[in-house]
Amino acid sequence: MKKLLMLIPLVFLSCFSVGCQQGEEVASEDAGMDIQAIEDMAADPWNGTWKLNAAKSKAPGGQIPHPSSTNIIEIQGETVHLIADHTDASGKLEHVEYTAKLDGNEYPVTSTPPGPQPYTISLKQINPRTREFAEVIGSFTIKGRDVLSEDGKSFSRIVDSKDAEGYDTSVIQVFEKQ
Repeated sequence: MKKLLMLIPLVFLSCFSVGCQQGEEVASEDAGMDIQAIEDMAADPWNGTWKLNAAKSKAPGGQIPHPSSTNIIEIQGETVHLIADHTDASGKLEHVEYTAKLDGNEYPVTSTPPGPQPYTISLKQINPRTREFAEVIGSFTIKGRDVLSEDGKSFSRIVDSKDAEGYDTSVIQVFEKQ
């Protein structure tokens, strides 16, 4: 049903642009490619809107880096497009966006408000349910992994880390599909 609902606007726009008559079918190489891309996106369990469940998340002293966060993830083939709106621990709003391939290379990240240092991300697919990431902000690097639940209804963002004194500062953020 979801696939059908996603295809209806594409067929409507195709008819609008080429002038279909009632009952006439639309046949176009471009439309066929667009339909395949839509089906691929619908089939990938990572695609969709994900909201942070702060109550299920864990961080040292209960201080989750982004206590409120919504991520929109769109994956087509090996390319991930992410749009995130979240607040930091002080409540300041931040908008983050990137498009990156799952190839381990660094790609630019834009953020609003912009930070004072360059910001990049690299992504690597480990298996269909797990991908590793490395965020580099200036000289600071955050490494972790996102793990999709078996039912596809949530994923955990896991950052394993220690501070300068060797104390565990690991964070687990739990996101639920909307």
